[in-house]
Amino acid sequence: MPNFNELKFRIYGYNAESASGTWRLDNIIIPGDGSTALPIELLSFKGTAENNAISLSWTTASEINNDFVEVQKSTNGKDFVTFEKVMGAGDRFVTSRYSVKDPAPQKGKNYYRLKQVDFDGTETYSKVISVQFGSKQNDLNIFPTLVLSTLNLETDQFEDLDHLSIYNLAGQQVINDFGPANQVDCSRLPEGTYILRAVFLNGESHSLRFFKKG
Repeated sequence: MPNFNELKFRIYGYNAESASGTWRLDNIIIPGDGSTALPIELLSFKGTAENNAISLSWTTASEINNDFVEVQKSTNGKDFVTFEKVMGAGDRFVTSRYSVKDPAPQKGKNYYRLKQVDFDGTETYSKVISVQFGSKQNDLNIFPTLVLSTLNLETDQFEDLDHLSIYNLAGQQVINDFGPANQVDCSRLPEGTYILRAVFLNGESHSLRFFKKG
């Protein structure tokens, strides 16, 4: 698509006293915005912190001459490196969804962008997004450690608690209590030692041991 700021021409006439006269066109101005068609029309680009990774996803409304997309990361928002390459659809005019995971995010703020490459080597970049990972310290305590029926949880960040799980020493999950709660019913557990695992929304996890008395 040509790149122009404005197109100009003008209409005037010679011997144009009647409809049979001679007319010329010049100096008519049609403004343009100087833009060209983007190789991808990006509807969304977002990231979410998970337990041990950051999940990234983006959606395109259309793709033109799209060879591939490099997913890039940075810890300072300036120096980016590519850690994933996703092949493009060439020319596509329907909604497309893509997702990748960053398996090794840094604690704190992580920055991401998409680098799109055309078949002719032309490069364009998306906006930069940031995702917080594992930087907020969530204190968690349990009591009593010798449990008869109910295990109590104590934390200042219940609203940031994603889910709770309890495992026996064989590594088997025996309770899977999703959602914020300050108590876990352990009355049906047989006597023995167990491990409570609490996962917070920022990916931080805590493992605490307790004994269930029969």
